[in-house]
Amino acid sequence: MKDVSLICGGGGLQGAFIAGVLTEMLELWPEEFGQVRSIFASSASVGGLFYYLSHRENHPGVRIWTQDIPAAPFLNFKGIGSLFGAKPVYDIDVLVDGVFKKQNPYDVEAIKASPVKFFFPMVNCDSGEVEVFANLDGCDGQVLGGHLYRDWRKHDIYTMVKAAKALPIFYDRALKVGGHAYVDGDAMLPALWPLPGTEQNRNIVILTGSLTSPVMGVVMAALGWLWYALAKCGFKGNLPPRQYVSFARKGGILKRLARKLAQGEKDGAVLLITPHRKLYPPVVGTQAAMQHNFEVGREYVRLQRERIWEFWRGAA
Repeated sequence: MKDVSLICGGGGLQGAFIAGVLTEMLELWPEEFGQVRSIFASSASVGGLFYYLSHRENHPGVRIWTQDIPAAPFLNFKGIGSLFGAKPVYDIDVLVDGVFKKQNPYDVEAIKASPVKFFFPMVNCDSGEVEVFANLDGCDGQVLGGHLYRDWRKHDIYTMVKAAKALPIFYDRALKVGGHAYVDGDAMLPALWPLPGTEQNRNIVILTGSLTSPVMGVVMAALGWLWYALAKCGFKGNLPPRQYVSFARKGGILKRLARKLAQGEKDGAVLLITPHRKLYPPVVGTQAAMQHNFEVGREYVRLQRERIWEFWRGAA
């Protein structure tokens, strides 16, 4: 039997689509889901997949994504002017401390004891380099595949969830983990995948789609270079200026992922899942966006049930 890797991107509120896909798949095929030997998550997906490691099929995903997160006052967006306000547009402190830690705490011991290999990238603001956090024995401080690895079992889970979501401009702060400052590393997926030891795996890849769109690439480039200029002049920005350059280049970097995935699908090694209909942005309201996006994810699996099942069977 070939091992199956699960690869989940970010996407902010649109990450609810990924959560919906995972929830429906886990309900339909709990035994097949047990074939997943390694998980690579980034940004918005990290917190949700820690729940899978914590509770497996009993994870509280539906309630969290359709009720608890939408009810939390973590999004401060009332138009483009919100980016220049005192409050972060995406207040992950409210989100993680309130929803994840207080309302729906992880079983930390179960997470640390999980046999599933769980990887997620974050950018070290001190060095400017991407680092991979993983639960591989002996990986801490080692360079594997050209990247420095850290053992996430040695650090506070909730702080790492915040750091993984700490998007420049929208949260615009770094989080300290093990004495270093980190921010979101979502754009680094193309450079990291496949991870060491997973090269022969079959891969289920779930993305929101917006991250590889040309329009989103232009928006990220414009915002990144604007914040870089403001940071260099001392007017705006809480991060080193180079972090805004990385953000500006994010769209172009993610195009590499699209090319990799296209080749992987041709080779039969990748099952790519992206939205079949439009996801809602934050401007429609947090609750409406998240509930809609979550349901689109569940609907996708129901519509593509035969295709997904055939991929699972192909791992046998």
